Amino acid sequence: MKRFFATLAAAVLLMASATSCHAQKEFSDLAKIDGVTSIYIGKAMLKMAGGMVGDYTNSDDMDLSQAIKDLTSVEVLTTEHQSAVKKLAPMLDAKLKSMNAEQLMEVNEGKEQVVIYAQPYPGDSTLCSSLLIVTREPKEMNIVMLKGKIDPAKLSNE
Repeated sequence: MKRFFATLAAAVLLMASATSCHAQKEFSDLAKIDGVTSIYIGKAMLKMAGGMVGDYTNSDDMDLSQAIKDLTSVEVLTTEHQSAVKKLAPMLDAKLKSMNAEQLMEVNEGKEQVVIYAQPYPGDSTLCSSLLIVTREPKEMNIVMLKGKIDPAKLSNE
């Protein structure tokens, strides 16, 4: 009987650790829209990429390995189809409201718009738990979401 409970406890721990390591795609529903291309990069691939980048840094460039070190995922959605943009835009707006994302910046030039949103990291207001970059045009939309423990200072070359 003890062996059974030990095996059961080990199985539960294994399942719990496996599910906690599985990062959830934030925009899986948006990626299903016809004409939308999606890319998802999980933590394991980011760790490998960080190792391949090495110490790519000099006085003019940011240290890429430090910038991606604490990321847990990167998700990219893109479309160049006006019909997909019309479906994607309201769904994205609803998603942003549900995420309680704070708008950090907005740039408008003609019919082009770039907006950067962030969610604060719990317990540290200088960090973000996610950073979302959205570019919109009438016939094109791009969404990039970075998730993890993000230090905005590491994303600049200053």
